[in-house]
Amino acid sequence: MHTKTQASVRFIVLFTGVFNTLIALATLFAPELFYNALADFPPFNRHFLGDIGAFMLGPSLALLFAARNPGKHRLLIGAVALSNLIHFGNHLYDDILIEHGGTLHWLTNTLPLLALTILLSIAFFISRERNQEHSQ
Repeated sequence: MHTKTQASVRFIVLFTGVFNTLIALATLFAPELFYNALADFPPFNRHFLGDIGAFMLGPSLALLFAARNPGKHRLLIGAVALSNLIHFGNHLYDDILIEHGGTLHWLTNTLPLLALTILLSIAFFISRERNQEHSQ
């Protein structure tokens, strides 16, 4: 894998790790702020938002670690990409069935989540190519 491609994969993993870590910390330590800004699905529940932050923090920090050498941590990147894909599906469900195609939620929540999912998936597959090159 070319140095430029390696740098791109590292950037994708690092960016996603930083973004997800910030979201995890916000839901864990500032749940009302997070709820008012992005997660306006009533009723507000501080405990459940804190749980979400707690569950997100581990994989998010793991991405930061994986950014050092994505090829060695390909499975981790794939697992987080799969988790994001399931999360995206949940958002899509809400957008279609609950919001009936609400544009604001799609633009502020679902679309960015889809973008992160696609980026992590690209990083996962490119890392595979690198591993195959080294094994030959």
